Amino acid sequence: MEDHFARTGAAKATVLEGSKHASIVEPKAADQAKDKRRTAKEIDKHEVIGLIAQGLSYHKVEEQVGIPKGTLRYRLKKWGLVGLDQIKAKELLGSAAQPEDMAVQNASLKDYEQKLAEWDSLNQELQQLRIEHTSLKKDYEELSKLHEDSANRAKILLDRCLELEEGLKKWNDNDNETQELLLEIMAERDQLSKHAAEVQVQFAEMLEDRNNWKQTALEAKQAIAELEALRGLGVTNKTADNVNSPAHYTQGGIETIDYIRAKLTPEEFIGYCKGNILKYVSRASHKGGLEDLRKAGKYIEFAVKS
Repeated sequence: MEDHFARTGAAKATVLEGSKHASIVEPKAADQAKDKRRTAKEIDKHEVIGLIAQGLSYHKVEEQVGIPKGTLRYRLKKWGLVGLDQIKAKELLGSAAQPEDMAVQNASLKDYEQKLAEWDSLNQELQQLRIEHTSLKKDYEELSKLHEDSANRAKILLDRCLELEEGLKKWNDNDNETQELLLEIMAERDQLSKHAAEVQVQFAEMLEDRNNWKQTALEAKQAIAELEALRGLGVTNKTADNVNSPAHYTQGGIETIDYIRAKLTPEEFIGYCKGNILKYVSRASHKGGLEDLRKAGKYIEFAVKS
């Protein structure tokens, strides 16, 4: 009896010792089994097929669904999808689309449309930037041209300033000669002004002489008219020869008046006639009377015919 209890106790002790050892090992295995059960439950076959159909590699799919690296091939083998690639995945999705597959496709399509919209927006921004770049390039070219024109004008102005400085230097060098020339010009101007004043005086005298001549001619004409009137009344004019052809002026075969006309210039001869006209008109009332007036008229005739 005692041996039986002893053996029974030893067996229990062995069982207890084995159970303690098992209690140390089993938690780790249990955790792995639990992880496997959780992973198997969470992985969706249609999701995996949809990701492969999008062109993702096995490694990317594993990262996407959250399974350990290198376990996707095992899952595909388990599902009877060994060697599944993008083309076969698309065929599977097209031949038997489940609601879950449609959701994945819709999500992918929505993501694609969103990316397409973003691309369109970026493309519009790019176009706008190109337009702005073209405008800025044009502005830059215009500014460059303006800068070039300004530089050319500045060079021209600088050259002109240098020419003026050189001219000013020459002017300063020749200042004495210039002053002398200026004094000569001023002196000549004064002489011309004086001569112009003299010419004006002479012109005024000529105008006065002309007016006197007109008055003398008018008086002579009146005297001749009076003489003609007297002749019409029968008054004998014994001095006609002394007026038209005086005997004391015809000695030597030529009249003195013709000799004087030949020796004088036309201007001098007219002056000579004017002097005689004034003489005879002035003394008519004191000496010769009508004869002197006729002589004055004769000299008027000489002056007119010259």
